[in-house]
Amino acid sequence: MSTARKNHEVIPLRLPHLDDEGQPGAGLVKRSVSITLLTVAALCIAALVVSATVRMDVTVKAAGVLEPVRLWPVRAQASGVVSRVLVRTGDTVQAGTPVLELDGLAMRTQLAQLEAQLRSAAIDRDRSAAATPLERQQQAEKLARARARLTTARATLLQRMVEHDMGENVDSLLAAYRPGQHVVLDLAVGEVRGAQADIAMTGTETSMLALRGYDERKTGTEMQRLQAQIDETRERLGRTVVTAPAAGVVLTDEVERRLPGALIREGETLLEVGDLADWRVSMLIPERDVNKIERGDVVRLEVQAFSQDDRRQLEAHITSIAAEPVGSPAPAGSGAATAPSGPGLYRVVAALDARQADRGDLEQFRRGYSVQANIVTRSGRILELAWMYVRDKLDRR
Repeated sequence: MSTARKNHEVIPLRLPHLDDEGQPGAGLVKRSVSITLLTVAALCIAALVVSATVRMDVTVKAAGVLEPVRLWPVRAQASGVVSRVLVRTGDTVQAGTPVLELDGLAMRTQLAQLEAQLRSAAIDRDRSAAATPLERQQQAEKLARARARLTTARATLLQRMVEHDMGENVDSLLAAYRPGQHVVLDLAVGEVRGAQADIAMTGTETSMLALRGYDERKTGTEMQRLQAQIDETRERLGRTVVTAPAAGVVLTDEVERRLPGALIREGETLLEVGDLADWRVSMLIPERDVNKIERGDVVRLEVQAFSQDDRRQLEAHITSIAAEPVGSPAPAGSGAATAPSGPGLYRVVAALDARQADRGDLEQFRRGYSVQANIVTRSGRILELAWMYVRDKLDRR
């Protein structure tokens, strides 16, 4: 039995033990694993320390353009042909400064004619007012002469009645007398009746003078109408001089070349004046990034038009985020035009803090300068940002 068991026992095969003493690099190989583990651990600890202490920003990159915050359009208040342009692009103007003039020759001619008509009407009114007292005095003298003539005629008639034994009642005779009865009495009665007619006519003329007041009032009404037309013409003539609505800088290109001789309509925008003290940046953000942006977010930007030496980072803050993408249809009846841009882009505006830029920088700004912007959507330690990222991913699931 023992012999059989011995025959069936399996003898394991083993490599011979090699002594590493004296072998080159044998010790380094033994320590390489430990060194590697220690290095990885050190790197993990360093990364953990850095992520827990170092702060960083999560940004959204965007391109935009500079534009003034306050921009005033200068509109024509009357239709006409531009005769003179008084400003150039880049000129600084104050509120009320004339910027251009329209051709007002026709209106000046009309104004001169209306003023002449008004002066003529005023002369007629003054002449009528001055002549009325004189005519009243003249009528009074004429009435006195007529009455004196009547007195003389009645006395003559009475004398003829006495001479021919026809009594002394002159009034009775005048009421009943018929011409042709007596030649001498005909003459006397004719004188009396002629004097009475003169008195009646003088009274009528005096009454007609009372109607002179209506003519004077009519003339006054005509003068008021002329004065209203003169005021209207002067107002329209004043509108031929277009003035700046506020202080600022003329931003429209080549106004001194484009506008002279142009036919414009009332309400048409001629040029724009901007206040260069305050600027903003208008950006178009894709819809995948716009939900990350909030009002008040910090924007770090660089003006691309400046040279590399003069270019420095400026800071702005988000002030508005469009509720609809650029290029979406305008609401019915709003009269707003559709912006010519692709779908899925939202207009975001950031206001530039003017205190961080000196006056020289502001004077170099021009509307339409391109800007490279980085919108800071999140800021914090790396570890916090990583945790927030993971949590957002989990929430979306």
